[in-house]
Amino acid sequence: MLHSPPVRLTTHPAVALTLSTGSLVILYFTPLYNATTHNPAAHWLLHAHFLLSGCLFAHAIAGPDPAPPAPACAHGWSTSASPSRSTRSSPR
Repeated sequence: MLHSPPVRLTTHPAVALTLSTGSLVILYFTPLYNATTHNPAAHWLLHAHFLLSGCLFAHAIAGPDPAPPAPACAHGWSTSASPSRSTRSSPR
């Protein structure tokens, strides 16, 4: 589902930029702004739209972290997590 054509289209940087900044133009140059100031539900929906479109734009530009996984230490533990009890016996 995440690799479907609609998702790939939505996460394209140009589309994400249009959703993020284009909605500002629509908000401030139409009567939508006055409607959202008088209707609390529309106001919260507008906030949700800006939050989600901003997150989508940040993901489209930055994307997932391309860093390689953390190397293992000499004991075989990962440097980013503590060892689990199943891989190491602990004295009690």
